[in-house]
Amino acid sequence: MNKIVILCLLISISYAETLRYASLGFGSYQNSFNRNGFELKSDIGLKDEFSKIYITMDYIFFSDKYKDIDLLMYSINYDKLFKKRYKHIPYIGGGLNYINIKETLLSNDNKSLVHRLGFNIKSGLIYEISNNFSLNYGFQYVYVDYKNVHNTYGGFINIEFNR
Repeated sequence: MNKIVILCLLISISYAETLRYASLGFGSYQNSFNRNGFELKSDIGLKDEFSKIYITMDYIFFSDKYKDIDLLMYSINYDKLFKKRYKHIPYIGGGLNYINIKETLLSNDNKSLVHRLGFNIKSGLIYEISNNFSLNYGFQYVYVDYKNVHNTYGGFINIEFNR
């Protein structure tokens, strides 16, 4: 399945002249067992004044004194953009996730790898810096359904590049 997702990303990048949107960002997350985590993310896709449809790759890392949990998520997302007010554009959105979960027990270095399907919902605000750049800050909830992480939620900030 990872090979299929990577192939889709490569095909999307090869048609870069049709892409209208890309972003890079980071976030701070908490999971259902109150473990704090850190997120790195990237998006590519299409954007107009009413909506965005895009592919996301997220990496979220949780750690405590007993174990590390890594989530690598590939998502297909749709965001509904609302009426622009000054330079701010509010939005709501959601998507479907394919999630690789790697759990490492620190006491004996025992590792497990599982795959899950999930969903995400988000809301936020896009601030237009210029015609080509904007700042996206928002809140996201991700349903994971794994024994040690049922869900995760948190805030993120992305720098968006628009064409």
